[in-house]
Amino acid sequence: MRELQSLIRSRALRAEQQGRVTGEVVQALTGAGIHRMNVPRRFGGAPMKVASAELIAADFVGLTEARAADGEPCTTQERARIRAQCGYLTRLCKEAADLIGSASGASSLHREVPVQRIVRDLNAVSLHSFVNHAANLELYGRVLSGLDAGTPFL
Repeated sequence: MRELQSLIRSRALRAEQQGRVTGEVVQALTGAGIHRMNVPRRFGGAPMKVASAELIAADFVGLTEARAADGEPCTTQERARIRAQCGYLTRLCKEAADLIGSASGASSLHREVPVQRIVRDLNAVSLHSFVNHAANLELYGRVLSGLDAGTPFL
């Protein structure tokens, strides 16, 4: 640890002049495990969110397949529930990507890093009304309450 302190002190002036930490210091910090300190806590929730999203998807896919096999259309309530489930699983996937993105640090914002594209794409798709969490929960709540869905796209 003293070697690390000594290295940081000796490179401080250069880092200040360049406006960034030198590569040598970053490598030393990485080698010391500094960057991994909070990763398990942050990453731990991401697989749980993805697994939950997969269970939700399996539920509505099972319903859709059953209705298709029977030749029966889904009821209005079932269609509203499917929309709500799509919105909720999109939210879970977005939250998982946000956890991974934030744990990846600022360097993950570079265009060539796949994490930024995944986070950006999930942010974009979650804005679409067919998978928007808030819009679809409202739609489902309206149908459950016996109100008109408020949309012809159900």
